[in-house]
Amino acid sequence: MSVIYLNGKMMPLEHAHLAANDRGYLLGDGLFETIRVYAGHPFELERHIARLYDSAKRVRIELPETPGEMMRAAQDCVAANGGGDATKVDASLRISISRGPSEGGLSLDSSAEPTRVIWCRPVTPIKPETYLSGVSCVVARIPNRRFDPRAGIKSLSYLDLLLHKDAAVAQGAFEAILVDEDGFVVEGATSNVFVAKDGRIATPPLSRGPLPGIAREVVLELAAESAIRADERDLTLDDIHAADEIFLTSSNVEVLPVSYLLDLSVIKNNKPEIAARLRGAYSARVEATRGGGNQDR
Repeated sequence: MSVIYLNGKMMPLEHAHLAANDRGYLLGDGLFETIRVYAGHPFELERHIARLYDSAKRVRIELPETPGEMMRAAQDCVAANGGGDATKVDASLRISISRGPSEGGLSLDSSAEPTRVIWCRPVTPIKPETYLSGVSCVVARIPNRRFDPRAGIKSLSYLDLLLHKDAAVAQGAFEAILVDEDGFVVEGATSNVFVAKDGRIATPPLSRGPLPGIAREVVLELAAESAIRADERDLTLDDIHAADEIFLTSSNVEVLPVSYLLDLSVIKNNKPEIAARLRGAYSARVEATRGGGNQDR
């Protein structure tokens, strides 16, 4: 039985009901976070909650829970789905919030209480051999994000990214790498993008409009700890062509090498050494979490 948190209460998933006029359903007016849970520990939970509350402030949604209360609710939800033993839970934790039931009209001003849902769902980990062989990607074109008010927000309005992801999968690829109309790489449809060249790595700057991914942030830290030079700078398709390695980061894929770009006929290093080093460091941080270390580092 799956247990979820809905507006301050834990309940079986089948007993949870949302209002038909909820603005999240009607307008995509809300936010979400996806957090990987390892042996009952939500990885980098504090950072995910901080990003959620920062985004909520930007879109003017006032949550009744404090960040600390939301963290405890997330941890309680994980424990409830382990039958009281959270260490049994390896999952993907989804926190969704919306502005709440619609009062009519499109104004962001609302007296309704925001809707808050925490759902602990099964996850299918990337196969170990895929981290060795890498995945294929396609390139998709998008408008310039630099002046998009949604840039950097993990919004419930996810249809554009889903369409890019679906088109990539339809072509036999794992992910779409999004390139804006000015020719700059922004991010993946569901991930952040890195390149490696001559022993150093680079990823698009936040000013270009990618999501400030938690895994992206962790990888930049791990690079510094591993004496790997890391830059946040503009990347073009020329950089993609010239790169020794390309890899994706997200909470669910961790650090995932890209071996082939279908539409560019670009084949990358089948022994992605830097990606492997960073994934090893990422796994070590996860293991420290599992072992009871600082899970919110």
